[in-house]
Amino acid sequence: MISRLFSFLAIILLVTIANAAPRKTEIDGAAGKLSILFDIPPARETVKGPVVILCHGFTSWKGEPLLVAVAEAATKAGFPVVCFDFNGHGESGGDFSKMTVSSEVDDLRRVMEWIAKQPWGGDFLLVGHSQGGVVIGMACGIYNNIKGAVLLAPAGVLVDDAKSGKIFDARIDPANPPETIPLFGGTKQLGGCYVRDAQKLPLYETVAKAGSCGVRSLCIIHGSADGVVPYSYGKRFTDAASSAAVPCQAEFHLLYGADHGFSRREKEIADLTVFLLKKMEKLP
Repeated sequence: MISRLFSFLAIILLVTIANAAPRKTEIDGAAGKLSILFDIPPARETVKGPVVILCHGFTSWKGEPLLVAVAEAATKAGFPVVCFDFNGHGESGGDFSKMTVSSEVDDLRRVMEWIAKQPWGGDFLLVGHSQGGVVIGMACGIYNNIKGAVLLAPAGVLVDDAKSGKIFDARIDPANPPETIPLFGGTKQLGGCYVRDAQKLPLYETVAKAGSCGVRSLCIIHGSADGVVPYSYGKRFTDAASSAAVPCQAEFHLLYGADHGFSRREKEIADLTVFLLKKMEKLP
């Protein structure tokens, strides 16, 4: 009777561990604490291997439905998954008006350094939506521990917008951007530093270095009905990576009828993303 009781309790414990909620932590960022949510399958708790990192878009956060769908699918497939909020977003510290693409690349670096110290850390498989896609595209051409990346509607248009002075619903003098730029009816205050940073961002030149930095595969998923970032920008990421002096495998997937946020198609995107991640995991 006692042995049966212990067996029953052991089963309950294993089920509880297997279905444990994601854990939260904070690490130091350049502009304040970075809020991190991570979910590690029990089999990977002390085993080094590929880790999926998810990067959200402009004004969004780690809890956006698209990234939640990808996180759940990746965890179910056995990947350790790490989500975090960039500085000035979500639950992280920092001032949104001081955020730039370059500061977000630095945020990602700090998260990767934290993961590398964990017993389950390993090579990185990155997934980023919109501006998050730009950030991981840049990271692929800078850091040497990224195995592959999936860019979801990467917002390469932000460079051209900064140069033209068209920033969402604001119009500015690109040669002399103001220190603060009201967006979305004044609900957000973007900093002039963001515009100046974007104007000089060597985006595609950096993406072209992905192969020489050891990236094996770069995949872009874009919607044909994207009214925020035309899919031609997504194609440019593929071209930059595949035509470089040291190319990496590059794929472009166009989803007909999909908008910028892949509305009502989150599961489809999550399944395709995890399919691509599992292909990358197997690359030598």
